[in-house]
Amino acid sequence: DISADGTVYAMFRNSYNGDRDMYLASRADDLGWAAASLLGQGHWKLDWCPMDGGALSTDDQGRPITTWRRNGTIYKAYEGGPEEKVGPGSQPWIYAKNGVYGVYLVQRPGPLMMFKDALPPKKLAAMADDPMVTGSYTGDGPVVAVWTTPKGEIMSQVLSSDE
Repeated sequence: DISADGTVYAMFRNSYNGDRDMYLASRADDLGWAAASLLGQGHWKLDWCPMDGGALSTDDQGRPITTWRRNGTIYKAYEGGPEEKVGPGSQPWIYAKNGVYGVYLVQRPGPLMMFKDALPPKKLAAMADDPMVTGSYTGDGPVVAVWTTPKGEIMSQVLSSDE
């Protein structure tokens, strides 16, 4: 993701000392990348890649906020801040303009959950796969969740609108 001031953020799942944890790196200028920092306080001992990363977005103030899965639980956190447990699940996605919106699956395929800011998660669909949430770069317009059904149908729901 790229913040309004041009800082580039990259989130990745590392493999360090047997842990498969998420890290965040940034690059603010042509001098190169700053050292990556661990996201969250816990570790996930795992000898294989879970094929389930996370997602990041920058909010209206240019701060990166992330969401990821660790050992069957979804977390979210601002860079350098404490992790917040969202709920059990996989495949999280996040968007952070005019509020923080996220989606994730309870299981794959399975119930699709949505979280907004500090509100408790709520169910969007009974059976879903491959979810994402998106909106415009500037935050103008709707925030939309998109997913597929087990039958391969593409579904969507507007989560917020400026109308």
